[in-house]
Amino acid sequence: LFCLDDSERNCEALRNLGVLLEPAEVHLRLFHAAPETSHFYPGELSTLSGEPEQWKKAQEGQARGILDRAVDLLQNLGFRRSRIEKELALQSVNAAQDILAAAERLEPGAIGLARKGRSAAKRFFLGSTTATVCQYAERLPVWVVGSQSLEPPHLLVALDESQYAGRI
Repeated sequence: LFCLDDSERNCEALRNLGVLLEPAEVHLRLFHAAPETSHFYPGELSTLSGEPEQWKKAQEGQARGILDRAVDLLQNLGFRRSRIEKELALQSVNAAQDILAAAERLEPGAIGLARKGRSAAKRFFLGSTTATVCQYAERLPVWVVGSQSLEPPHLLVALDESQYAGRI
C-alpha cells in the first residue's frame, strides 16, 4: 500500500520504491486521501460555481489525476498494469487515519509513504501523516521512502528482535 499526495517528492519516492520492487513482481495498491478542501488554482476557482456537486467532481478529478500519474510512472519503470491497483478516499479529514483504516481493511504486506523532509521541530508542532502512520501501524512494516535518487540502490534496514522484524 503506497500512499500518495500531489508533491514532486512523493513522485520521486514512488520512483525509488518502484525501482526496488519492480524486479520482485510486487503488487502495489496506490492510495490517495483527498483532503476535504482540495487545492485549487485561481483559474480553476473561477470556473466552478458554488454548487457542492461541482466542487466534489473537481476534487475527485484532481485526485484521480494524482493516481493516474503514479500509474504512468510505475508503468514507465516496467510494472505491468495488472500489478497496480488504485484507491481513493474523498473528503479526507485525517489522511493518517484513512491510511491506517485502508491498511487494516486491505491487509497489505507493508505501508509505503514518502518522507516530506520536514525538520523534527516542524513535525512536532505541525504533525505529520508519516509519523502518525509509523506510530500507529502496529502489525505492519512501514517503509518511509526518501526522494533522493537511489543509484545504485542501497538500503539500510533497521531491525530489532521483535516478531515483526522478519516481515521487513
